[in-house]
Amino acid sequence: MEIKASAVYGKDAIVKFSKSQIKDNKIIFIITIALSVFCALVSIISLTGQLYVEGIGLLLLMAFFLLYTFYLMPIINYKQNMRKFGDIKQDYVFADKKLTATTDSCGVKGSSEVEYASLVKITETKEYWFIYITKSQAFIVDKSTVTDGSAEDLRALLIKNIDNGKYKIKCK
Repeated sequence: MEIKASAVYGKDAIVKFSKSQIKDNKIIFIITIALSVFCALVSIISLTGQLYVEGIGLLLLMAFFLLYTFYLMPIINYKQNMRKFGDIKQDYVFADKKLTATTDSCGVKGSSEVEYASLVKITETKEYWFIYITKSQAFIVDKSTVTDGSAEDLRALLIKNIDNGKYKIKCK
């Protein structure tokens, strides 16, 4: 049985992929949270003492850092990577042991086959699957485009064909 799906690598998909990568990168996430907690604590202490201006400065710096990391960086990533191509559409065919990805839009043509055993990991969100072919590169599959089967069928096929621990569901 073959299941088909597609995705347009538009702003929504790229931004959600970037945010997913930030949250998956434990080092960046832990450093971000640690800095936020540190800045908040120093700011609270400063507001009760004589370092009022420094406390407000740290609060503003923390707010900017969080805003940049979780909101601006994904948008900048989209603009830098997609400016020359526009929104690229990719079609996928999921067979029993491999997936085939085909691109034919915006002057870009190509096709690649990947065996499930060689996938690095798969992250599932409410709207997408991010199927990692390397640590930082992934196919983005839009769940709403699944045909010749359902999203549940595709999930079952992916889980059946990859190693334990490589499939993560993040539907929040």
